[in-house]
Amino acid sequence: MKKILSIVISAVLLVLTLTATVSVETSAVNTSKSYKVYNATTGSYIKSYTLAPNAVEDKSRGVIDTDDRIVDFGKNGVIKIIRNDGCTGTGFVVDAHTIATAAHCVATKPDKNATYYNTASISKILIFKPDGTIEQTITNPKQYHIPNNFASTPGTTNRYDYALITVEQDLSAYANFNLGIMLDSFQAKHKLISVTGFPGEVNGQTVNDGDNHVMYTGNGYVVDNKYDADLQFCYDCDVSGGNSGGPVYISSAYDGKAYYTVIGIVTAEHVERNIATRITTDLLHFYKNNPNITY
Repeated sequence: MKKILSIVISAVLLVLTLTATVSVETSAVNTSKSYKVYNATTGSYIKSYTLAPNAVEDKSRGVIDTDDRIVDFGKNGVIKIIRNDGCTGTGFVVDAHTIATAAHCVATKPDKNATYYNTASISKILIFKPDGTIEQTITNPKQYHIPNNFASTPGTTNRYDYALITVEQDLSAYANFNLGIMLDSFQAKHKLISVTGFPGEVNGQTVNDGDNHVMYTGNGYVVDNKYDADLQFCYDCDVSGGNSGGPVYISSAYDGKAYYTVIGIVTAEHVERNIATRITTDLLHFYKNNPNITY
C-alpha cells in the first residue's frame, strides 16, 4: 500500500524550548479535566486534582500492508518504559522532568469495558544513545498522572489514553519534541508523519522485551478518521505492541537542523488504520502548564 523512503537522523538534535503557543481550528473539549496521581515506583495512590479548561499493552499487530519500519536510535527523546510486571511501552520527553506516554502503559484495565483500572508500578525507564546503547537508566520515577476518564468511560478508552510520568533527573538534553495541535486542514492534506518507539515485534520477529531494546521509526500518513475526531485521529504508520505511548509527529528542517512536533500519542491498532490520542489544548495544559507536576 505504501513504500516510503525513511531517513534516519543520527546527529545530535537541537534542544527545543517547548512552548505551547498554538492556533486552534477545531474546538477542544470545554469541560474541566480531573486526574489521579500515583507513586510511580509503588503504584500507590497519592491524590486527585482538576485542571480548568485551557486556550495495556496490545500484543496484536497494527502493520498496514508491508512492514517498513527501520531501526532508528537518532531520536533520543524517545524512551522505553518497563513495568514491574514485565510489560513494556514507549514514552517521550516533553520537559526537563516530564515524560508523556499512554495511560495504559502505566495503569491497566481488566478489559476494555471495565470502568476501573489497576494501578501499576514502573521498574525502569531507559534512555538511549544514538548508537543504540543505554545512556541512562531511571529506576526511581516519582509519579504518574492519568485522567479519571481513562477508567470512567465505558467501552474503548483511546479518547483519554494519555498520561505523564515525572522524574527527579534533569532530562532537558533529551527534550527534542515539541507539542502541537493538528488542524483539520492538515489532516485533510494527508501529510507525511512518523512514529518512533519500541515495538514488540517487527516482520514477525521479537525485537523488544524487558532485555532486548531496539528503537524503530515508521512513516505514513494521517488517514480518514472513524472515531471521535476531537480527541483522536487515525494514521497508517506501522505499530505493534510496545509502541504504545510513543509520539506521532511531523518533521521539519531549518538551517540544517531537524525539528519534531508531536500531534498525537500512539494508543491502539486497528485492521486498516491505527489510532492516536490527539494533542489538544487540554493536553497542552496537562503537560506544559500543570501546577500539580512535582518531582
